Amino acid sequence: MAVEGKKAINVDTISLGKIQKSQEKLRSVKTNKEYQSSLKEIEDIKLINSKIEDEMLEFLEQIESAEKDLSERKQRYSQIVDDTNREKDSIKQNTEQCKQKLAQLESDRNIATDALDSMILDIFYRVKKKQSDAVAIAEVKDEVCQGCNLNIPPQMYIDLQHRNSLKNCPSCERIIYWEDHNKRPE
Repeated sequence: MAVEGKKAINVDTISLGKIQKSQEKLRSVKTNKEYQSSLKEIEDIKLINSKIEDEMLEFLEQIESAEKDLSERKQRYSQIVDDTNREKDSIKQNTEQCKQKLAQLESDRNIATDALDSMILDIFYRVKKKQSDAVAIAEVKDEVCQGCNLNIPPQMYIDLQHRNSLKNCPSCERIIYWEDHNKRPE
């Protein structure tokens, strides 16, 4: 802005200097034609000067507009930074809560696995290792394994309902169980 201010001063000084020279020439003219020529030269200089002033005003308006836009963008940037920091803090808190819950679940799992028969646990880990989705146990509903959505043999379904033994789905090899949904909670 300071540079443009200097240019404006230089342009005004040059234009005023030209106008003064032309006016001095005007005083020393001897013919009507020279007089008309000097007047035309002064008018041209004033016209150029007016155009330059108009351009300067346009540039000043553009500068003001750009400064206003910059100020608005700075405010938006500050708001985005604040929102991002709040979201980061929220994610950190959520992560800490999830870590604590995971530690509790791992502790509960360790207690539960200590209480299980090692043979059953070995079967569970073997089946889990084979499954791409890492789900080793599936419910059976209406003679259909919910892990692979295929029918199981009718006798196996009856055995599951009596809970006589541990069964694996003949198709996906998941450990399967049957849940009595008709039983009312006591």
